[in-house]
Amino acid sequence: MRRMLAARAALPVPDVAGALGARLDFHKDEADAMAALAKANVILECCEHHFSGVKRQHGFREDKVDNLEHHCVDIQLDFMENMTTPLGPEEAQDWFWATARQSITTLGFYAHYWLNGVEHHQYFHFISDILNHDSAFAVQAFGDLLLRLGLSDQHTVLHVFADCGPHFRSYEFLWCLVEVCKSKFPTVFLHFLLEHHGKGRNDGQFGLQRRWAVDYARDHVISDVSDMKGALEAGAMMTMSLDPPQLALHITLWCLRRLRNQSLWTNSITARQTCKSNTLTACESSDTLCPCMWLSSRISFTPTDLQMSRKELALVML
Repeated sequence: MRRMLAARAALPVPDVAGALGARLDFHKDEADAMAALAKANVILECCEHHFSGVKRQHGFREDKVDNLEHHCVDIQLDFMENMTTPLGPEEAQDWFWATARQSITTLGFYAHYWLNGVEHHQYFHFISDILNHDSAFAVQAFGDLLLRLGLSDQHTVLHVFADCGPHFRSYEFLWCLVEVCKSKFPTVFLHFLLEHHGKGRNDGQFGLQRRWAVDYARDHVISDVSDMKGALEAGAMMTMSLDPPQLALHITLWCLRRLRNQSLWTNSITARQTCKSNTLTACESSDTLCPCMWLSSRISFTPTDLQMSRKELALVML
């Protein structure tokens, strides 16, 4: 702006030859600059809106960690970047030149809840040599997790935090989450974290996992997923000996079972509107992403009141 004002002051006076043409050229440049500035302002407003949403989500998530009600269960999940083997004290020449190394998938869970007056913080690492970062893997591991927690009837509200990856933001994940939770929780909140949501509890546990593998590989060779399980168990035992007793780390070697069953899908939709907004959105698509999930970062539903078919989905958007 200062440069624009200086250029305006330096324009020749009208009685000088060519002054009007110079002013016309200047005003054209000024109009182009203002148009570009308007576009930049729109982008800036979108960024401000996005990061204000990220800040609100972060505050809500951390509040659940610090002030969790006794009837609530807080679960955060994410996929870790695949780790590769073999690893060892000395890297063999064939390891270095190998064009195809074995990869290991990790699905991490952070579970926070109260049970018998005791607050529990538990981390679960589901490792597998099946490289399916998909909804089937996530839902089956999620159901296994709920069985391991040993929750009671006092737990009536479930909060699930996940990013916007296609393995979580899909018809299959939402529908299967209802099937898994409908007999355990009257109310479920599914929170989709916005992009650039920052580091969470899952990122912390993945950092520990990398460190455990590196420390173990200084003295041992990790050649397959079974060796990796042993390495992570050794690291978890060491970490739990140093941290408070309410922290628990679990390492599970996971074999994926077949989940998709055409007969499981129902043919009708019924949903009772229980939220203040009373806004019901129906989506119709294939097994791809659900478009209306972009509209809100939180979805609330009552599992016992919601039935979904394969091509249609009823969501109560907050």
